Amino acid sequence: MSDSLTSRSLIPVPVIACWDPVPAAVTDLIDQAQRIWDQRSADESRLVSLVNSNYYIAFHAIKQQIQELNRPGLRLVELGSGCGVVANIAALLGVESSGIEIEPGLCELSNQLATACKLSTKFIPCSYRDWEGGQTSKMSVAARKGLSALREADLIYGYPWPSEQTYLASVVKQHCKHGARYL
Repeated sequence: MSDSLTSRSLIPVPVIACWDPVPAAVTDLIDQAQRIWDQRSADESRLVSLVNSNYYIAFHAIKQQIQELNRPGLRLVELGSGCGVVANIAALLGVESSGIEIEPGLCELSNQLATACKLSTKFIPCSYRDWEGGQTSKMSVAARKGLSALREADLIYGYPWPSEQTYLASVVKQHCKHGARYL
């Protein structure tokens, strides 16, 4: 961590693979996400590329953090949320969740998934690159909402393209609150 980033205490969390069974509600959510994606794929000729997380590992990692933190009112933000599966899994676990996604069409899919699963997860169409410099007066409304979600999050989940890992970690370190956990 560079000297300019040490003022914020970000806790990186190693994610340990756990293959214990997940609740039926989680597998149902994952199946529903796949149905929504397949329908969208059939309806549109152009779809964006995704780097999907392993949703089962994400479930266990979030569950572990909930147990370790052991307090009500936890908030999670998923950066680069794609179809919103991880943020919605966190919502199933009782965490106030939001997703940040640059592709508005993927935010629509994410909202569709949240609605289908009766969850109140919020998805914000913006890019974490919009937060460079931190001057909110120059940001769009969506970018300000996304930055606010990051700054308020106790848990931050990111599964970026390999070439984006270092950049995303630096954005998180710059803007997260003290003691936030980065998965």
